[in-house]
Amino acid sequence: MATTIRQFFLAVALLAPAASASAQAPLPFPPEYERGWMAKVNGDPILKSEVLARMGKRIDGLRNAKGGRPEEFAREFLGLFNDTLVELVRERVVNQKARKYGIVISDQEVEDREEEIVKREAGGDREKFKEMLAQSDLTMTKWKEGLKSEMIMEIVLHEEMDRTAVFVPPAVALAWFVEHPEEFQHPERVRLLVLEIKSQRGAEGRARRLAESIRKQVDAGADFAGLTKYRDAEIQQEAPVDLQWRTKTDLEPALAGEAFKAVEGAFVGPVKGESGTWYLARVVGREDARKTSFEEAQHAIIFMLRNEMLRRARAAAALKLMSEGVIEFSVPRMQQEFDDQMEELKRR
Repeated sequence: MATTIRQFFLAVALLAPAASASAQAPLPFPPEYERGWMAKVNGDPILKSEVLARMGKRIDGLRNAKGGRPEEFAREFLGLFNDTLVELVRERVVNQKARKYGIVISDQEVEDREEEIVKREAGGDREKFKEMLAQSDLTMTKWKEGLKSEMIMEIVLHEEMDRTAVFVPPAVALAWFVEHPEEFQHPERVRLLVLEIKSQRGAEGRARRLAESIRKQVDAGADFAGLTKYRDAEIQQEAPVDLQWRTKTDLEPALAGEAFKAVEGAFVGPVKGESGTWYLARVVGREDARKTSFEEAQHAIIFMLRNEMLRRARAAAALKLMSEGVIEFSVPRMQQEFDDQMEELKRR
């Protein structure tokens, strides 16, 4: 369930445009994609270059994943291109409506939303958040541009959507709880403060002796949490790290075998993992296996279902806005698919 909510956030927060299109080999466009403009929204064109810019490094990622299989790459590239084009059409429709409504988002409102997201996703650490964005080929500036567009979209679609469609009665939440019992079975967990010692080939014995020495110091009263990292040509000793809550399958088998037998507050190790790393750990906390009750889970379930309903209601509102405008696609097949969608919408 937490994964679903996290995916929802990411779908919203990473709408910002990617930095640039791939500069590698020619892209596999069929002849019908030769025009410079791919779509027009009430006469306002969306260019092929805009679509490729939004796709950004996803093109290279797809190319790498499909290396040696050009037909697969061509098929999946075109699907991604078409989906991205439709996304841009939807945004253009909403932005035009926002201008009509006179909707303006101030810099302060963007700053406030940015602060909320950075706090939630990176504990308030802006530098860490910038690193997270960089992994998706985003700068903070580009991300904030996308965030502002998303905030405008929220306001416009809230005005247009069926708001009754996002109400989640408790009975619906209960039905979801009953249908997904695996989401509420929590295995036994431990929270560990772990120190790792790695060694170069030939220095394994020295690493073991260092681990044993540290354990003796800790048993004699040394501050385990205060130990610092140490490195030389043969040994890499890391400072203790809080691994938060982990199940048995989350840990190296040797470490898990000792940690799950220990009481809270106890030290375990040194134990040697499959990779050759030596571990010492303090059991900071323990949780027995248990099942979450509906009363405990109800608010989280309603939050998750409401977000999903909100996503669908916004999509329906965006489709309605598109039906009210003049949308042209340069690719005949895409135009036909769009026209079919509009006809289906009229029949509802």
